[in-house]
Amino acid sequence: MGFGHTASVSNLAGAESAQPRALLGALLFVAVMINQMSRVMIPSLLATIKEDSSFGVAADGSFAITSALPTMLPLTSMTCLVGKLALGTVTDRLGGSVILVIVFALFAASSAGLIATSSVRVFGSMWVLNSLAYTATWGAATQVIQKAFPKDEWATQISSIASAGRLRAPAR
Repeated sequence: MGFGHTASVSNLAGAESAQPRALLGALLFVAVMINQMSRVMIPSLLATIKEDSSFGVAADGSFAITSALPTMLPLTSMTCLVGKLALGTVTDRLGGSVILVIVFALFAASSAGLIATSSVRVFGSMWVLNSLAYTATWGAATQVIQKAFPKDEWATQISSIASAGRLRAPAR
Protein backbone atom coordinates (compact mmCIF):
# COMPACT_ATOMS: atom_id res chain seq x y z
CA MET A 1 0.00 0.00 0.00
CA GLY A 2 1.57 3.31 -1.05
CA PHE A 3 1.55 6.23 1.36
CA GLY A 4 2.95 8.66 -1.20
CA HIS A 5 -0.31 9.39 -2.98
CA THR A 6 -3.47 11.01 -1.63
CA ALA A 7 -5.78 8.42 -3.17
CA SER A 8 -4.07 5.57 -1.30
CA VAL A 9 -3.99 7.60 1.93
CA SER A 10 -7.76 8.08 1.80
CA ASN A 11 -8.19 4.30 1.55
CA LEU A 12 -6.73 3.86 5.04
CA ALA A 13 -9.87 5.19 6.76
CA GLY A 14 -11.56 1.77 6.74
CA ALA A 15 -11.90 -0.11 10.03
CA GLU A 16 -9.85 -3.04 8.71
CA SER A 17 -6.80 -0.79 8.32
CA ALA A 18 -5.92 -0.17 11.98
CA GLN A 19 -2.30 -1.32 11.63
CA PRO A 20 -1.42 0.86 8.62
CA ARG A 21 -3.17 3.79 10.33
CA ALA A 22 -1.07 3.27 13.46
CA LEU A 23 2.08 3.28 11.31
CA LEU A 24 0.88 6.39 9.49
CA GLY A 25 0.16 8.09 12.82
CA ALA A 26 3.70 7.34 13.99
CA LEU A 27 5.14 8.60 10.70
CA LEU A 28 3.16 11.84 10.98
CA PHE A 29 4.45 12.31 14.54
CA VAL A 30 8.04 11.85 13.33
CA ALA A 31 7.45 14.14 10.32
CA VAL A 32 6.20 17.00 12.48
CA MET A 33 8.96 16.42 15.06
CA ILE A 34 11.65 16.57 12.35
CA ASN A 35 9.94 19.67 10.96
CA GLN A 36 10.13 21.42 14.31
CA MET A 37 13.69 20.37 14.98
CA SER A 38 14.77 21.55 11.56
CA ARG A 39 13.16 24.89 12.27
CA VAL A 40 14.94 25.36 15.58
CA MET A 41 18.25 24.24 14.09
CA ILE A 42 18.70 27.67 12.50
CA PRO A 43 18.84 29.74 15.70
CA SER A 44 21.27 27.15 17.05
CA LEU A 45 23.43 27.60 13.96
CA LEU A 46 23.18 31.37 14.26
CA ALA A 47 24.36 31.26 17.85
CA THR A 48 27.41 29.34 16.67
CA ILE A 49 28.23 31.30 13.51
CA LYS A 50 27.10 34.88 14.13
CA GLU A 51 30.69 35.90 14.78
CA ASP A 52 32.27 33.56 12.24
CA SER A 53 34.76 35.47 10.14
CA SER A 54 34.50 32.93 7.30
CA PHE A 55 31.19 34.65 6.42
CA GLY A 56 33.12 37.85 5.85
CA VAL A 57 33.17 41.25 7.44
CA ALA A 58 30.57 43.94 6.64
CA ALA A 59 31.43 47.51 5.62
CA ASP A 60 30.88 48.73 9.20
CA GLY A 61 33.48 46.26 10.51
CA SER A 62 30.97 43.85 12.06
CA PHE A 63 30.72 40.24 11.02
CA ALA A 64 28.65 39.95 7.84
CA ILE A 65 26.20 37.34 9.16
CA THR A 66 25.43 39.53 12.21
CA SER A 67 24.91 42.59 9.99
CA ALA A 68 22.48 40.65 7.77
CA LEU A 69 20.23 39.44 10.61
CA PRO A 70 18.03 42.57 10.68
CA THR A 71 17.11 41.78 7.05
CA MET A 72 16.89 37.98 7.39
CA LEU A 73 14.59 37.87 10.42
CA PRO A 74 11.70 39.89 8.92
CA LEU A 75 12.11 38.09 5.59
CA THR A 76 11.68 34.68 7.20
CA SER A 77 8.69 35.95 9.20
CA MET A 78 7.08 37.29 6.01
CA THR A 79 7.75 33.96 4.31
CA CYS A 80 5.86 32.19 7.08
CA LEU A 81 2.97 34.66 6.83
CA VAL A 82 2.68 34.41 3.05
CA GLY A 83 3.12 30.64 3.25
CA LYS A 84 0.27 30.29 5.73
CA LEU A 85 -2.00 32.32 3.47
CA ALA A 86 -1.03 30.74 0.14
CA LEU A 87 0.01 27.17 0.84
CA GLY A 88 -3.44 25.99 1.94
CA THR A 89 -4.62 26.19 -1.65
CA VAL A 90 -1.54 24.33 -2.88
CA THR A 91 -2.03 21.64 -0.23
CA ASP A 92 -5.70 21.26 -1.20
CA ARG A 93 -4.74 20.88 -4.84
CA LEU A 94 -1.77 18.49 -4.48
CA GLY A 95 -2.74 16.66 -1.30
CA GLY A 96 -1.15 16.57 2.12
CA SER A 97 0.98 13.50 1.51
CA VAL A 98 2.52 15.03 -1.64
CA ILE A 99 3.23 18.27 0.23
CA LEU A 100 4.95 16.33 3.05
CA VAL A 101 7.27 14.68 0.51
CA ILE A 102 8.05 18.10 -0.98
CA VAL A 103 8.61 19.52 2.52
CA PHE A 104 11.18 16.84 3.31
CA ALA A 105 13.01 17.53 0.06
CA LEU A 106 13.05 21.26 0.93
CA PHE A 107 14.26 20.52 4.47
CA ALA A 108 17.05 18.31 3.16
CA ALA A 109 18.15 20.93 0.63
CA SER A 110 17.93 23.85 3.04
CA SER A 111 19.65 21.97 5.86
CA ALA A 112 22.52 20.97 3.59
CA GLY A 113 22.83 24.56 2.38
CA LEU A 114 22.70 25.99 5.89
CA ILE A 115 25.36 23.63 7.17
CA ALA A 116 27.73 23.79 4.19
CA THR A 117 27.72 27.48 3.28
CA SER A 118 29.92 30.34 4.32
CA SER A 119 27.93 32.79 2.20
CA VAL A 120 25.54 35.16 3.94
CA ARG A 121 23.29 35.25 0.85
CA VAL A 122 23.08 31.43 0.61
CA PHE A 123 22.47 31.16 4.36
CA GLY A 124 19.61 33.67 4.13
CA SER A 125 18.11 31.95 1.08
CA MET A 126 18.22 28.54 2.77
CA TRP A 127 16.62 30.02 5.87
CA VAL A 128 13.74 31.34 3.74
CA LEU A 129 13.40 27.94 2.03
CA ASN A 130 13.35 26.24 5.43
CA SER A 131 10.67 28.69 6.63
CA LEU A 132 8.51 27.95 3.62
CA ALA A 133 8.74 24.20 4.21
CA TYR A 134 8.05 24.68 7.91
CA THR A 135 4.91 26.64 7.12
CA ALA A 136 3.46 23.91 4.88
CA THR A 137 3.86 21.00 7.29
CA TRP A 138 0.99 21.50 9.73
CA GLY A 139 -1.70 21.92 7.07
CA ALA A 140 -0.37 18.96 5.09
CA ALA A 141 -0.25 16.71 8.16
CA THR A 142 -3.79 17.62 9.24
CA GLN A 143 -5.06 16.98 5.73
CA VAL A 144 -3.49 13.51 5.76
CA ILE A 145 -5.19 12.87 9.11
CA GLN A 146 -8.55 13.94 7.70
CA LYS A 147 -8.20 11.66 4.68
CA ALA A 148 -6.62 8.64 6.36
CA PHE A 149 -8.34 8.39 9.75
CA PRO A 150 -11.98 8.05 10.76
CA LYS A 151 -13.44 11.15 12.45
CA ASP A 152 -13.34 9.58 15.90
CA GLU A 153 -9.50 9.37 15.64
CA TRP A 154 -8.88 12.93 14.36
CA ALA A 155 -8.51 14.53 17.80
CA THR A 156 -6.06 11.86 18.96
CA GLN A 157 -3.92 12.18 15.84
CA ILE A 158 -3.96 15.99 15.88
CA SER A 159 -2.94 16.05 19.55
CA SER A 160 -0.14 13.62 18.70
CA ILE A 161 1.30 15.83 15.97
CA ALA A 162 0.78 18.90 18.16
CA SER A 163 2.88 17.18 20.84
CA ALA A 164 5.55 16.37 18.25
CA GLY A 165 5.58 20.04 17.27
CA ARG A 166 6.46 20.97 20.84
CA LEU A 167 9.55 18.75 20.94
CA ARG A 168 12.45 20.99 20.12
CA ALA A 169 15.90 22.00 21.14
CA PRO A 170 16.06 24.16 24.26
CA ALA A 171 16.76 27.86 23.78
CA ARG A 172 20.36 28.86 24.26
